[in-house]
Amino acid sequence: MIEEELQLIARQGPDRSLESLEAHVWAAVARRERAMGRVRDLLFLQGAVLLCVLAGSVLAGRELGRQQAPNSPNSLAVFSTHLLLDHLSAWAAPGGQP
Repeated sequence: MIEEELQLIARQGPDRSLESLEAHVWAAVARRERAMGRVRDLLFLQGAVLLCVLAGSVLAGRELGRQQAPNSPNSLAVFSTHLLLDHLSAWAAPGGQP
């Protein structure tokens, strides 16, 4: 980066003094630092927006889950051992099948 700029300045000709060369290099460094500062600010802003969207999505999903929970059976009920035991006890009861 800086080496490329130094080579570019060196190709321009030997009539440039060292003071102007140093000033040019420091000006290029300052421009690069300002650009990196903008990139850092943009990256921080993107992270903040992503965090807000993620938090909103989690809250919306939680609220939808709460609204649907009383109206629908528990989706994990199929894994309940009580359901199997109730079914088997109905088979074992006098009269046979449930």
